[in-house]
Amino acid sequence: MGKKKTIGTGSKKGTFKCGDKHPYIDGRIFQQYVMQGGNCYESWATTEKHEAKQARNKERLRIQKLAKRKNVKPQRTMMPRGYFSKGDRHPWQAGLFFFSYRGESEHWTSLEKLNKREIDAAKYRHDKRSTSIKSESGVINQMYLLRSRLTRCLGIEFHLDHTIPISRGGTHTIGNLEVVPASWNESKSDRHCNRWISVG
Repeated sequence: MGKKKTIGTGSKKGTFKCGDKHPYIDGRIFQQYVMQGGNCYESWATTEKHEAKQARNKERLRIQKLAKRKNVKPQRTMMPRGYFSKGDRHPWQAGLFFFSYRGESEHWTSLEKLNKREIDAAKYRHDKRSTSIKSESGVINQMYLLRSRLTRCLGIEFHLDHTIPISRGGTHTIGNLEVVPASWNESKSDRHCNRWISVG
């Protein structure tokens, strides 16, 4: 087995510039010097990867110039709608994360604000659930009104009864309430949980 050929040339820092060809390996293009552990290493890439990187940099500069000329916010990438998902990092601006689309515009924010928005969204969902509880109270009030109407129209007193008595663990919620004649409710007391059956 032959000795593996190394990519680094061992030349001193500053010998090569980005885009220079490798002196003895075909298809390798110099990228940059990398400092690691106090040592300086050469970074080489294939011709295809180098050209792809150059194309990305060129496109980024074009978009930045276009954004500046059109007075667009510098963080806008002008990529097609749907390209980014919530939490994606900005392609070139450090510390920015994608939050949402506003029409055709992109909304970028910091990680702290992104987390705060998530907390606010959770609080909103909690408040929405609280609102549904309040609306349940409104339905219960309507049941009390129904009880009053039945009493007035039929001439028979009605009560709003708990199907499962409070003393037996029942709750004052829509699913545990029913409008029944007062006589039946008084005879029922809290001895059982069965729904009432009208008797002639």
